Amino acid sequence: MDDRALHYLAALRDQVSPGAEHTGGDALNVYTGVTAIEHGIEPGSDEHDALLNELVSGGYLAPHPRTIFRNQRVYRITLKGIAAVDRV
Repeated sequence: MDDRALHYLAALRDQVSPGAEHTGGDALNVYTGVTAIEHGIEPGSDEHDALLNELVSGGYLAPHPRTIFRNQRVYRITLKGIAAVDRV
């Protein structure tokens, strides 16, 4: 994972309360649109989609299991994603 993806993932991690990894489910939801804007990325752009695909394919994020949330670009940060950020 490159530095930009790691910084983006860290910003997503900031949305999750400490200890949420023990609760799971919706406690691990992250909202990618606002974070993208904060990082100078247009939500829904090819750049944003590529970044999300990289994080999903690497196992750092997972698509939300409910379609309504997936349509709103809500993902779930995985335990691997939390660990990757918390190690830095």
